[in-house]
Amino acid sequence: MSSEIKVIDKAFQILNSFSEAQNRMSLKEIAKITSQNKSTIIRICRSLIKHNFLIKNESTGNYQLGPGTWKMGQIYNANFDIGNEIREILKDICKESGQSAGYWIRSGNKKVCLYRANNTESELTHHLTEGTNLYYTNARADARVNLQTGVNLDLSNKDTDDLSEGTTNLYFTTTRARASFTEGTGVT
Repeated sequence: MSSEIKVIDKAFQILNSFSEAQNRMSLKEIAKITSQNKSTIIRICRSLIKHNFLIKNESTGNYQLGPGTWKMGQIYNANFDIGNEIREILKDICKESGQSAGYWIRSGNKKVCLYRANNTESELTHHLTEGTNLYYTNARADARVNLQTGVNLDLSNKDTDDLSEGTTNLYFTTTRARASFTEGTGVT
């Protein structure tokens, strides 16, 4: 016997049909996305409106997410410790790779280590602490790429954001950081 409550599942299906691209929808659009019949959607939407999870524009008939969803998001955000999530991911990377791992951000011409997991088993890894600042330099970039690829590259006229994505590119890019973080945590 299933312990699911179908009407609650249908309500969440309606709420989850909204996105940044589709932040206001008509009854017809919601029905198309959820495959629910319109009378069911109307009844559920009335309850969601009553509890501030939806707003209905009376002039257009369109629905949009209400302030109740904002409140829930804020509660989640206040109780979500991103630092712990990132540290757990770094520990997993460290364990799997046998190397230390860090999460760095750019600050001018420096990079700053916000989170770090040091490998204590290998003599080859560098032990850095959170808060470490390192300057971006062409020489440092050349040396790191040369070490990783075995190819003598001159990157003196390149920015690390210009490097193509691939297994040998271990440098920070905003795109890579966001994609890796989202993949590991589900947070966008």
